[in-house]
Amino acid sequence: MMLWIVLAILTGLATLSVLVPLARAGRGTVGGDDVEVYRDQLGEIERDLDRGLVAREEAAAARAEIARRLLKADEAKASGPTRASFAKIVTIAVIAFVPAASLGAYTYVGAPDLPDQPVASRSCGPETPLTDLVICIERHLAQNPDDVEGWRVVAPVYLRIGRPQDAARAYGEIVRRGGTDSATLADLGEAIVIAADGRFPPAAIEAFNAAVAADGDNMKARFYAARGLAAEGRFDEAVQAFDAMLANAPPDAPWLAAVRASRAEAVEAGAPAMEAPAEGGAPAVNDGMIRQMVASLAERLAAEPLDPQGWARLVRSYRVLGDEPAATAAAARGRAALAGDVEAIALIDDAANGPLPNALN
Repeated sequence: MMLWIVLAILTGLATLSVLVPLARAGRGTVGGDDVEVYRDQLGEIERDLDRGLVAREEAAAARAEIARRLLKADEAKASGPTRASFAKIVTIAVIAFVPAASLGAYTYVGAPDLPDQPVASRSCGPETPLTDLVICIERHLAQNPDDVEGWRVVAPVYLRIGRPQDAARAYGEIVRRGGTDSATLADLGEAIVIAADGRFPPAAIEAFNAAVAADGDNMKARFYAARGLAAEGRFDEAVQAFDAMLANAPPDAPWLAAVRASRAEAVEAGAPAMEAPAEGGAPAVNDGMIRQMVASLAERLAAEPLDPQGWARLVRSYRVLGDEPAATAAAARGRAALAGDVEAIALIDDAANGPLPNALN
């Protein structure tokens, strides 16, 4: 209310600043100053005539001209005030009417005593900004925590506005209230991973596995579950999971590139983990799986040959498997691909001729 009082005072002062000059303007009657001047001139002519400064003919002509002007000034004096006063009254009335009418209209249809409405208490609608809409939904869910649909609405919005922790909490509320469908479980796991900056906490892996169990055709869940295996160091199982996805994938599936890239990462990360053959040449892990991962690494290098670390890893992998001819051939291909790069060739030569480590790295 105090704000409206201040605004009313300021409006009044602004109006007065315009009205006062208008009231002063024209306060002297129109033509009044001219009449006095002409009368003074007549007296001056008489004095000049008495002193002999002007001839009688000149004095008579001057008196006639001044008399004519004096009559004209008298006419203006009589008619001027009426026109000026009317114009002034109209101007003052218009200036005073505008703020008065505005104040009266607001007093009638407005509510100056009503306090400001906080954002949290405003109604939600199609035109509500996204941030205000989230506040509206949060207020609703605080009063109705069992509204699963409300949680479903706000959870993806949290991800969109960069609040993955809140998104994970929202998806968790859905799951706790019976929303254990595959899509929701996959979304829960994804939100947990994003909130963890790309890491795969146990809760995320559990959510992805549950999503796959609920729907084996949920490719999003299968993709994240396979990445979870790689995150746990189970690279051979991750590669198998990715291969299973690729086996029946439509050629235009939008997720093919992501699956292939993640599979290549799992293959590359898993190659150094293969232990060297034990006494008698028996491999410490499944030989077929190792060879499959090495073959995948070779395929990647054929497509992306400018990778000295990859060539060195491939050469060491063949040596670990006891396949010296393949190691020699891989070293030759690597040198050819990186010809001119002295450091890269030295790295490949070291992998081909150096001592074989206990683990490939």
